[in-house]
Amino acid sequence: MAPPPRPTSPLRRLLATGLGLHVVAWLVSITLHLAGALPVLSYTRFAHLYDLAGEEGEEAGPIGNDGAELTTPAMPVNVSVYVEPKAKAQPKASAPAPVAAPSQPKSEATGSAPTAEGSGEPTAQMANAREARIAETRTLKEGQAGAPPRGKKKPCEKIEEVTALGDKRWRVERSLLDWYATHLRELERQVGVSSYRDEDGKRGGAKLYLPRCSVLRQGGMQNGDVVRTINGRKVNTIAQGVATWLAVRGQKTITVELTRRNGEELVHTYLMK
Repeated sequence: MAPPPRPTSPLRRLLATGLGLHVVAWLVSITLHLAGALPVLSYTRFAHLYDLAGEEGEEAGPIGNDGAELTTPAMPVNVSVYVEPKAKAQPKASAPAPVAAPSQPKSEATGSAPTAEGSGEPTAQMANAREARIAETRTLKEGQAGAPPRGKKKPCEKIEEVTALGDKRWRVERSLLDWYATHLRELERQVGVSSYRDEDGKRGGAKLYLPRCSVLRQGGMQNGDVVRTINGRKVNTIAQGVATWLAVRGQKTITVELTRRNGEELVHTYLMK
């Protein structure tokens, strides 16, 4: 009679189960690796049987319809170079001048005397007349007697919102300054500003560049003036000027300290209306 089987301990059953799972996982891993490597091995083994573009050993470059290489046909290129023609030297009158021939009628088409027959060159009379015209033009350019008067510039339009009261005092309407403070592009057309630096290199004001008909000229400003302060506030740029106006616009009097290009110190007073 066979002995009864020994009871299996829980530890042995656990070890057997773990070993079985490990073997199954190893087999699955080997199967997946082989499945992934099989396409690569097949491509490497049989790729030479196919005529695939870009494979190693194939010549690169375009190929024609019959397998021949494409060639670029020669095309003529026309290059033209412009050469400015040289001005022909004007003939000068010979010295001494020949005896003047009888006056000849001028051509109706050009208004000039006809040239010498068969020579193609202007006569001495034409050369003398040309030199006389050149001398007359030179005289006019140099401003000598007989020069035409220079054209007068169009007078600047007066602004009703700015009124001179005398003794460096002006009356200005607030609406005018409010409009320029909100239309900076129009303000830049009236004045250009650069930061002015004193001898020690520190900013000492805003230097003004005024067009001929700038509204600031009607308010007593001149081109090259350096605005030091406005109601005691320092100003170096257009932005600071606008900000200063917004801060002092409620006051009845605006005082501007400035320096002229000749070094003269001035104080302008503007009464707000």
